[in-house]
Amino acid sequence: MEPRTLAFGGARGSQNHRGGAGVGRAADQSEGRRQASKSGMVTRVLLVDGVPLLRLGLRALISGEADLEVAGEAERARQCFALLHDRQPDVVLFDGSLPDGTPSEREREVFELLVRGIDNETIAARLFISSATVSTHRERILHKLGVHSLAGLVRWAARHGLQPLLAAE
Repeated sequence: MEPRTLAFGGARGSQNHRGGAGVGRAADQSEGRRQASKSGMVTRVLLVDGVPLLRLGLRALISGEADLEVAGEAERARQCFALLHDRQPDVVLFDGSLPDGTPSEREREVFELLVRGIDNETIAARLFISSATVSTHRERILHKLGVHSLAGLVRWAARHGLQPLLAAE
């Protein structure tokens, strides 16, 4: 079996030197789609990412594959959940750093883990975000609450009746 190559724009496999897929490739893809469709082997993909340009690029890559089909697109996690039921994709290509809906919700998650004494690397791994993103959320939280350190953040949580959050894991 020959390995498949995903071609975007004027990449290898294109017969059109203006940057688009050539007529021959498009005809091959259409035939491949028909064959994949007949055999029931088309994988439906739901794209979930907050960056429209990235979704556009992914859509272009997926549409170039005979056995893949874009089932839908969502910009936010909440939209994704609605589309999961409506479109019933086989695969969800999801930006794991998207919060459940708003940046404040992600900050709340980071806040809760910080006051429990969890370090940035562990928080990043749990929330599927980078440690730099955790640091950004941490700085925003400290600024919004008017505290200057993690110790100050823990004192703030205790003063505001958030003792259950302070329980060690």
